[in-house]
Amino acid sequence: LDEAIVAFNRIFGKVNGIGILNENVLVQEFLRGKEYVVDKVSKDGVHKLVAIWEYDKRKANGANFVYFGMRLKPSDSELAKAMVPYADKILDALGIMNGPSHMEVMVNTVIKNGVVTYVPCLVEVGARCHGGEGTWLPVAMECVGYTQVLVTLDVYLGGGLFESIAKDNFPLRKAGREVDMVSRNGGIVRSLPGDAEIRKLPSFRSLNWEVKPGDYCHKTIDCFTRPGCVQLVADTEEDAERDLEAIHTLEHVGLIDYAVICPKPPTIGAVVVVDPFSTGVNMAATVLKYGYKLIMLFSELDSPVSKLVAKGNNMNPTLMIQHDNRNPNQEEAIQATLSELEKSGDPILAIIPGAETGVELAERLAARFGTRSNGEDFIHTRRNKFYMQEALGAVGVPAAFQAFCKNEIDALIFVEDLKKKLQGAPFRCVVKPNRSTGTDSVILCQSEEEVIQAFHAVHGQINGLSQINDGALCQEYLDGAEFVVDGVSRDGVFKIVAVWECDKRSVNDANFVFFGMKLRDSADADVRVLIEYSKKVVAALGIFQGPSHLEIKLTSNIVNGEV
Repeated sequence: LDEAIVAFNRIFGKVNGIGILNENVLVQEFLRGKEYVVDKVSKDGVHKLVAIWEYDKRKANGANFVYFGMRLKPSDSELAKAMVPYADKILDALGIMNGPSHMEVMVNTVIKNGVVTYVPCLVEVGARCHGGEGTWLPVAMECVGYTQVLVTLDVYLGGGLFESIAKDNFPLRKAGREVDMVSRNGGIVRSLPGDAEIRKLPSFRSLNWEVKPGDYCHKTIDCFTRPGCVQLVADTEEDAERDLEAIHTLEHVGLIDYAVICPKPPTIGAVVVVDPFSTGVNMAATVLKYGYKLIMLFSELDSPVSKLVAKGNNMNPTLMIQHDNRNPNQEEAIQATLSELEKSGDPILAIIPGAETGVELAERLAARFGTRSNGEDFIHTRRNKFYMQEALGAVGVPAAFQAFCKNEIDALIFVEDLKKKLQGAPFRCVVKPNRSTGTDSVILCQSEEEVIQAFHAVHGQINGLSQINDGALCQEYLDGAEFVVDGVSRDGVFKIVAVWECDKRSVNDANFVFFGMKLRDSADADVRVLIEYSKKVVAALGIFQGPSHLEIKLTSNIVNGEV
């Protein structure tokens, strides 16, 4: 009932897709089955079948009935034999005796005692030709040999076509598809890379874009928000279906290149920087420099690391928001933060992490708000170094031998397992916090006793991000030089912007003290190895959008690191 009331209020009093005010709301039972179109043309009460289409509607983008396309269906099937006479009764009952009709019918398949029965029920009928901007016409023409438009004109102009065609059958020479493209995001179109790929499909006949570069493309939720459609004709049903699914596969990455992904058409948009600390301060300042509005969002109430914001900056954000990380119901807290963003009144163009502490929250907010994001499937690997390495190993990308230890027994088991792996080689490992940054409490150990001491030096302590370490991460020690690979991804295309070689030394009773970094040439042979490895890492961790900062050890026989 609650959903029905919400749906009523969403429809009543609103202007609908054809520009008419909804003065009432139609409530109907939900009809089970598949939905079909029966296109007919009538003359003096004689109803002739000109096409049957099967609708392909799926759940997408939060909507239940999104058009993915239509398939031409044969008229000699048992299904058709159930629908066609039913359609004639509907037309007679509604007094449609002359001209075209476009009927949508739901058919429920009932199987009883091994007998299949098709039970049709009307959805609606229009006393007009099939709509959809008529983009389906060339498919019908090639597959059937005539169209509803031609037969309709013949009825009124007397050309003889109506008399020449069968009443309840039409020829189906080839397999035809009308494919409705589905935009998975809302945003400003930069280019249409899918155009070239679609035109290469064997069954391709024509393509109609309803957006162009520079336009705002809505996220597809109905027939009015599709970005375009494609017409396919093949010799077999299998070939036509393969190409239909190939087009829909492109929609996730490769159909439309968005300059900006945002849920509403932007005017002067705003960029949200989550935890504008460290380099995030520069990012926030650059947002303002580019002329956008800035929203500074803090992932913690009264964040203890807010002092890291550069002193003396003259940034004037449009809005500052504090996420309530203390709320035990974080789903509720996230919804509250999303509501604050909505109330800002400005189109949100991007939600970007400014620092390590903001990575997870930025991912969740971007995915749910509808800006460019990596989704939420890999969030557990974003800051958890243990899960990060496990995700690499799961897909065959070189990863460190490791264990996440919650107590001394776990640490001792790790030591024994690592000794077996080393097969007599000198024992060395590192113990460190699982969710900190930099070289915070990274301890080199060369014995079982040192591992236990290091475990207690990490577990239960407050790390450099002012968070309590719950456990300690133990990993094998990797020989070799350490590098940083900085990259940026957009729609799955990963580009390298810098490679740094780290200078870390043992000093002041610490093993990994930063002495500096030097930029490396991307053409160097060892750097090329790092870059190829980095590509595998970001793919394995589902980083398809935004910046990435990879710390990698280059050893004699393996590359390994964290992001």
